[in-house]
Amino acid sequence: MFKGVIGSIDFDQRGATSGVISVPHSVDRSPYYQIQIPYWRMHAGDGPSILLLGANHGDEYEGPLVLTQFLQAVTDDDVAGSITIFPSLNAPAVAAHRRCSALDGGNLNRSYPGSASGTPTDQIAAFMAEEIIPRHDTVFDFHAGGTSMAHVACGLTQKSPGQDIDAATKAALNAMGLPFVFLIDTDDHSPTAIGQARRAGKLAIGGEFGGGGSLTPQSVKDTQQALENVLMHLGILKRRVISGDQKPKPKTQFLSFNRAELFIYATQAGWCEPLAEIGDSVRAGQPALRIYNLLAPQQPPVEHSFMADGVVLARRLHAHVEPGDCLFALGGTT
Repeated sequence: MFKGVIGSIDFDQRGATSGVISVPHSVDRSPYYQIQIPYWRMHAGDGPSILLLGANHGDEYEGPLVLTQFLQAVTDDDVAGSITIFPSLNAPAVAAHRRCSALDGGNLNRSYPGSASGTPTDQIAAFMAEEIIPRHDTVFDFHAGGTSMAHVACGLTQKSPGQDIDAATKAALNAMGLPFVFLIDTDDHSPTAIGQARRAGKLAIGGEFGGGGSLTPQSVKDTQQALENVLMHLGILKRRVISGDQKPKPKTQFLSFNRAELFIYATQAGWCEPLAEIGDSVRAGQPALRIYNLLAPQQPPVEHSFMADGVVLARRLHAHVEPGDCLFALGGTT
């Protein structure tokens, strides 16, 4: 049994309950300090159960906002089964408006299965892996491009190399009603929340819903609809409570996200001029971007081309780039 981190919700209690996960973290100003991570649960009786995760990264806002809207609006009459929500799972990162924890620099979505004796980020991951994820049938992890990336709205999951996803996972991803889904090849040691859920035998899905450390009316609407579409598909939600009128669902295109040539990385510092936008279909050899040295204006820019056919899923927003920065990420169509 996990001993360090404490959760205050009784999972057998019916109705709506709220509480905090308390993570001990002694600091100079407060030797018995606890990191407090809010969570909420609706238990309406026997039936399917789902875990909804927002802010595995602290600068991704669609998930936390929409999950907060949902838990404030839903009632036990709307639910069959149970829903557990962590709107801001990586609370130290959320408080600091950063991707990673301000306490230990940990990237929570690269820390699973965690360690009960590790850093605060390790302890959060271990508690989720040992105490929370196993209690649910499905895990839905909400992401966005963070402060530095724009991301097209799309579903995602992980799979074993050379294998397809199972029918239940594919159906849940189709149910989101988004134009794209990308599939990530990973081994059994994936350090993400989805990887941990898959190791636990759960239906594990996620989504990317925006970026730039901001929100738009469209990104919020896409997130609301994807959330409630999945909940209704699984038979957990009886009626829509926040997503309103539904637009016709597009045919979902499943894309690969598993080859080095789908990514373009900066090889020098400079200022990046993108030549494509998220959602664009591109071809191998097509110009993707130019990098300029603005302190040496006589130097011609360095041009990079796409190395594969695909759909632009994400691009860097910050004009200034350093070697190693990801500038474009494609979903492969072949």
